[in-house]
Amino acid sequence: MLVALFVAYPLVELLAHAALADGRLSLAPLARVLAEPYNRQAIYNTLLLGLTVAVLGTILATLYAYAMTRVEMPGSASGISWRCCRPSRRRS
Repeated sequence: MLVALFVAYPLVELLAHAALADGRLSLAPLARVLAEPYNRQAIYNTLLLGLTVAVLGTILATLYAYAMTRVEMPGSASGISWRCCRPSRRRS
């Protein structure tokens, strides 16, 4: 509910106002924004950065999860996993 209030509602309002011209629904304001090469480059850079962060974050998280669950780490016999400050699983 709070997500809808603080994220979705402002986003819907922003897009609704961006698609209005003289009180009528029109895509002309958005077309004007996309017609500028500077704006297109900014949108492209934003999407590229988001994709890069998502892919690299997923790869690093997968490697970390694999290491934490499958690889015997030094010091894990003490019962504490210092990597994330929680008790580790002891292997029999």
